Amino acid sequence: MPYLEISKPRRRPWDPKPHDSAGDAVAEAPGVGLAFTGTEGDALRLLSKLTLIIMVTAGVYRFWAKAAVRQFLWGHLEIDKEPLEYTGNGLELFRSFLIVVSLLAPLFLIASIAPFIFSDGDGSLWEVGLFGLVWVVLMPLGAFQARRYRLSRTLWRGVRGAQGGSAMRYLWITFSGYILLVLTAGFSFGNLRARQIRYLNNNVWMGDQRMQCDLPTGRLTWLWIGCYLLLPFTLGISYIAYRTIEARRTVAHVRIADLGFKSELPTTMVVAYIALFAISMGLAWAVFSAAIYAAATAFGALGADILENITTILGVFSIVLLAPPIRLATFTVPLLRKFMTTLTVTGVLRPKTIGASPITQPGGGGEGLAALLDFDVG
Repeated sequence: MPYLEISKPRRRPWDPKPHDSAGDAVAEAPGVGLAFTGTEGDALRLLSKLTLIIMVTAGVYRFWAKAAVRQFLWGHLEIDKEPLEYTGNGLELFRSFLIVVSLLAPLFLIASIAPFIFSDGDGSLWEVGLFGLVWVVLMPLGAFQARRYRLSRTLWRGVRGAQGGSAMRYLWITFSGYILLVLTAGFSFGNLRARQIRYLNNNVWMGDQRMQCDLPTGRLTWLWIGCYLLLPFTLGISYIAYRTIEARRTVAHVRIADLGFKSELPTTMVVAYIALFAISMGLAWAVFSAAIYAAATAFGALGADILENITTILGVFSIVLLAPPIRLATFTVPLLRKFMTTLTVTGVLRPKTIGASPITQPGGGGEGLAALLDFDVG
């Protein structure tokens, strides 16, 4: 796996030798490697084993499987030949999921019985309204909590990451952005993303080094408007292009300590990885459909009942069991590798100057909201 060299401004012979914040002279780093060393084969083998265990445990093991996958991904992300470390575990994720379910169960119960209470026909509308309000509130809270949890369980050379800031502040940024999104018929999405990105990244810490993000709102606003107008004509590809360019522009406006970044991740490769994932899912779906059909026709009347429910069976199977390993092997792993090989870093990395994080590490609360709503955040 090739390593990227950190480029440094050329120092003239008469320039003073660089010093750290304490005034002691430091040697300029000869180069720092950035690499993702995992392979698609390793990822597929890992998730194949985990999928079998998930099936045997009726889905309960999925929380431990998530932790194992993160340990795989983190452990193959190397900075200066030192891998990241993920210290979270499945028990934290499972426990937080149970807590959130118990807290939200009354709301979902009310929403379920609302149509029977409102017999005049307004029950379904009330139910949709409640679900919509809960979704709008829970999505940003879940995203923030999950990001905070994952960063707090991320270490590099013993230095812990952290997500500072307020979940309620992030909720307000997102909720107000949703209102503006409705008023502008979707054209303000870039504005919302810029505000979310700045708030999240300006509150990220690696040890005692705080990240700085000065991404201008206009850099995403006009980009989104152009991609948004092209959506009907590109079958959604312009949205993929927007998110890829958004990532590149975000990276270009982020600094931490003395380090700056630049990404040249090509949009065409991201589209190719998504297409590969979709094709792989289609092939897996076809093979499983043929297997179910062959088995069903061999059992006569019982087989006919199976065929009547084949769509539901296939849907559940593909989402719960097929999608995670196929996505990891055909999208996540190759995308991470490509991102790392197209990332350029400027500045000098000085690990010994990084102290402990001033942000209090959250307890074992996990990311129950994200698990309940079944979405992933970066």
